[in-house]
Amino acid sequence: MDGLRPEKEVAASAPCRVDLGGTLDLPLFYYGLGPEKACTFNMALNLRTQVRLRPFARGRVRVVSRGFPAAEFDCGQAPYTHPLGLVFAILDAFHARDLCVEIVSESPPRSALGGSSVMAVALVALLMRLRCPDLVKAADVALCARDLESSVAGVPCGMQDHLAAAFGGIHLWEWDGGNPRSLWRKKTLVQPKGYPGMASRMLVAYGGEPHDSLDVNGRWVRGFAEGKTRAAWEDIALLTRHFAGALETGDLETAVRCMEEELEIRLRLTPDVLDRAGLCLAAAARELGCGVRFAGAGGGGCLWALGTEEAVRALRTKWQGLMQDLPGACILDAAPEKDGILFENMAS
Repeated sequence: MDGLRPEKEVAASAPCRVDLGGTLDLPLFYYGLGPEKACTFNMALNLRTQVRLRPFARGRVRVVSRGFPAAEFDCGQAPYTHPLGLVFAILDAFHARDLCVEIVSESPPRSALGGSSVMAVALVALLMRLRCPDLVKAADVALCARDLESSVAGVPCGMQDHLAAAFGGIHLWEWDGGNPRSLWRKKTLVQPKGYPGMASRMLVAYGGEPHDSLDVNGRWVRGFAEGKTRAAWEDIALLTRHFAGALETGDLETAVRCMEEELEIRLRLTPDVLDRAGLCLAAAARELGCGVRFAGAGGGGCLWALGTEEAVRALRTKWQGLMQDLPGACILDAAPEKDGILFENMAS
């Protein structure tokens, strides 16, 4: 079987996201809670991850990505346990060979904005497009990327990162594990014409410390599986639905309150879900009347805040002052992103 390889340099990109109600997209949670409860909110951001493919030496594959040493192996021989193992696993799944992969992300490494999943979506989409240009569907890309990431990680992965990357936009995702033909329902909460207003009422910050979600997620999963925390997760699901409804109708006060209550539950379940920088930034947001939430599974990485335009302007100034004592911390130039997967240098 001939390998899949590009004849020239081609590229695809996908957006990262912020979220509320994450973890409910894990199969254990949405099977346990059922489709009337399990849901996740996310908002795609204009911070995109781009994947470029170009021809390379015959019989070799090379991957270059910021934050990692470049890696090169014989085709089909790369270890999936390598820090860039997911990239090599995706290449092997499509029998891609004789190429170099370059990954460029506009978000900080390990910032809890869904980076590895976004990369997986962009790379899977690109390889699907090379294989069969007319049959690339966002849903298929998301499912394939999720399955490959779960296989390499050795644990079930959620889907919200992949769906935000594939579809873009601002959505509530409702999970129905009992319906194999339609695992999720997508509800659009804000139309693109409303994105400028949303951008002026939100702020995304990187706290300076990269996140590691495995321990936090592991404790959440164990607590749910043991039956000790299910009531708390039902409350998180309910707050996520209320938040989505409030955002859809423009009820900012209710949306902020839902963010505050959801964060309080998470902090009771796992007090270390916010690191030192996160606690400092979150406290400032609350003092100014903004809702605040860590991105992804927390434990470092990014936070995002929501509030009135006046409150967000004040929070920007406050956060900038606090960041002088938080090495590596910064406010990201982030706004809602309507587009999911985008292709470059490829015929339409």
